[in-house]
Amino acid sequence: MTYTVLARRWRPTKFADVVGQEHITVTLQNALTSGRVAHAYILTGPRGIGKTSTARILARAVNCLNGPAAEPCNECEMCRQILDERCLDVVEIDGASNNSVEDVRRLRETVRLSPVSARKKVYVIDEVHMLSGSAFNALLKTLEEPPEHALIIFATTEVHKVPFTILSRCQRFDFHRIRPDAMAAHLRKICQHDGITIPDESLDIIARRAEGSLRDAEGLLDQLVAYAGTDIPFEAVREVLGILPQELIEQATEIIAQHDFAAVLPYFAHLANAGTDYAELLRSLQHYWMDLLFLRAGAASEERKPDQTLRALADRFSPEDLLRLTKLASETESELRRSLNPRTRFEVAFLRWVGLDRSVQLADILAKLKGASPMPTPPAAIVPSAPLVTTTTLPEAPPAKAKPAESKVSAPQGETETASPEKTPPKGKSAPAKTGEGTIDMLVDKFGGEVVEVKDTPKTSPKKE
Repeated sequence: MTYTVLARRWRPTKFADVVGQEHITVTLQNALTSGRVAHAYILTGPRGIGKTSTARILARAVNCLNGPAAEPCNECEMCRQILDERCLDVVEIDGASNNSVEDVRRLRETVRLSPVSARKKVYVIDEVHMLSGSAFNALLKTLEEPPEHALIIFATTEVHKVPFTILSRCQRFDFHRIRPDAMAAHLRKICQHDGITIPDESLDIIARRAEGSLRDAEGLLDQLVAYAGTDIPFEAVREVLGILPQELIEQATEIIAQHDFAAVLPYFAHLANAGTDYAELLRSLQHYWMDLLFLRAGAASEERKPDQTLRALADRFSPEDLLRLTKLASETESELRRSLNPRTRFEVAFLRWVGLDRSVQLADILAKLKGASPMPTPPAAIVPSAPLVTTTTLPEAPPAKAKPAESKVSAPQGETETASPEKTPPKGKSAPAKTGEGTIDMLVDKFGGEVVEVKDTPKTSPKKE
């Protein structure tokens, strides 16, 4: 007999079976009972939270022979055909492998045809964000004016890749990550039905490890049953999921709190001998320090009941220290994924955390400074009433040397010697001295052999007088 995994056996068949998405299921049920079912929906959210299952339930609800009703009966001939994937009027399309314009053109040709036996012709397109840009454009007309018998349901995990022209033509439903308590309750119901014995603490760990995905949680439970049978002890959960001992996390926190460099090397040796996953250790430290932060702030975490050790460690850190340590651990975890030697990267970061000083609030520093003597105020700056002029006394110029006589060349007859306009400055003006950066105007005022300040000015054209 072929075994069916838990995620498939426990796939929701009614809206009431969908876990943690009441804001969506109630809306769809009200639309079914009031006759306000839209022609196109887009379901978006993380993996394993019920998007495709909700689309299939909606397809059965609109075509149920005893409906349309808030819930499909799952017993009539039409519901059985859809459940067994034998109905020709309910088509599921994988957007990743049917993403071209030709695939959308075939859909446009078939969507106009009337349904064979069902009330509505339903198209469920999964991973719709994988369609090409041209395929999305080819689908616009169908979404704008679809036939009355057509119902199109999109499902995607990356809604930001879907064009706004598509989103504006659909009703959008955002699925949320499932809460750990709701997920643990669902797993407990599965265990009671299948005769599986497992501690509640283990179910809470599975729910936290799944990170909001019910399908992942059911897969982990399936893996544990394959490893330990129907009687699953906590040690089996720790071995399969790689859960680190609580004492290892508390010891690391204690070393950081005491700045105990002498205990660092034995701790590193213990981690290496145990084959510790350093990425998992960093994640566990982050969760533990967040629990300390909540306890320090006066709000205990719902996932961990505070004990005496937790309270004692919480009193040794300030909230700012815990926030800083959590941030540093998160950054180290990101760097660990790209590191060729995770052990060395973790040990270097841990040594830095042990040597960190405690953070001090600025308000505390100001409060300590209130009792100290005030600092002497600097003298007021002297503002001159008139701009200061720097004068420099020039040495007396040496006597001018006699210029050698210039040889005169007689001009040919009929021509007259004229002075070059470039060499002769205009009357009453001095020629500007040119440099590589601009013109330097020398403003000289001869009073007692003194020269007033030399000033660089940008080159400007002389004004006409």
